[in-house]
Formats: sequence, C-alpha cells, structure tokens
Amino acid sequence: MSKRFLKMLIMLMVFGLSGAFASLVLANQVGINAGLQSIEGAKLGFFYAVDLDESLQLQPGIYYTLRKYKIPPPDWYDIFPPERVYDTVGFIEIPVLLKYKVNLKGPFKPFLFGGGYVAFRISEQMVVDSSRFPGVPVFRSYAYRDGGVVLGAGFEHGRGRIKFNLDFRANIGLGQVQKVEHGVSLFTISPPIENKNRSLSIMLGVSY
Repeated sequence: MSKRFLKMLIMLMVFGLSGAFASLVLANQVGINAGLQSIEGAKLGFFYAVDLDESLQLQPGIYYTLRKYKIPPPDWYDIFPPERVYDTVGFIEIPVLLKYKVNLKGPFKPFLFGGGYVAFRISEQMVVDSSRFPGVPVFRSYAYRDGGVVLGAGFEHGRGRIKFNLDFRANIGLGQVQKVEHGVSLFTISPPIENKNRSLSIMLGVSY
C-alpha cells in the first residue's frame, strides 16, 4: 500500500468519523443522495445539514462519484473507430455547501446552494485495448486529487422530519484531471490533451 493511498485513507476515515459524530450532535438534517451526472457517470453519498438560521444551512457531505472519460483520437487521425472509447475512474468527493432555502408556506420549499469540493481518486479502469486507433498507442494518466466549485438549485418536499429532495448541480473542476497523449512506440507525437472535471448532475434524496 503506497504512502499516498494510506494518507488519503486516513483522511477519509477521519472525515467520516467526524462527520458521523457531528451529524449526531449538531446536525438538524441527515440524508442520502443518489443520481446521475453527464458523461455516463453515477454519484451516491450522504450529507448532513446544520441550520445557521431559518433559511440558511451549512451542508457538508461525502460522495462516491464514478466518471467516464472519453479517449479522443489525435487531431491528425482521420479514421475514427466504430465505437467510443472510455476510461472509468472513481473518486471520493467531499463538498461543503451553503444552502439557502425559501421558506414558503406548505411542504414545497425551493433552495439554492453553492460551495466548494475536494475529490480524491480511488480507482481507475483503463480500456483493455488502448490502441483502438491502429498504429497509434495512447498514453494517459489521471490526477490523484481535484477541487473546484459546486453550484445548484432544487426543492424539497415533505412535512415533519422526513423530506424528499431533488436538485440540479454543476461541478466546475479547477484542476487538470485527465491527460492524454498519442505516440508511436514510447514516443509521443502530438501535444497532450488535458481535461478538467466539469459535469452536470441530477440528484434525488431523502433526509430526516
């Protein structure tokens, strides 16, 4: 086990334990969310919310998020493969959001939220045959960590403690996560292609 992975595991355990403790002691709302994000990815996790006043909440969370990254051909390659080629990469994402809820009369309450996140890569599954472009090997790598901004809107519905929620969110990653290079043998023959984590998600959840 590498030192980098061990440090990341310890950080996640500390966050999970402190989050569970805080949710029992401080949280006004605890819940789970699940949904889909663009580029055929999934997201699943839990959150807890602490009321700052009647309309404002601080909402940390921890999510497992799965992303698929397209492997593009080089710019000069004019024979495109018959199928799309993707790598699948898993992250643990930790957002901390500030949520503003409009306290309308009745069970329906819209909200806006925004904040930041950090993410750590925990798995990756490379396509078995990375040379789908005949004669052009593909070299790629994925960053161990990422961070950025989360913005979104949605609504919750329910009376009493149990509430159902639906939200739409945008993750705007600030770091270069994917790096793709094409080459011949061990030598690259084109400038690297670099991509950030940018996605739109729809999330369903329940809280109490």
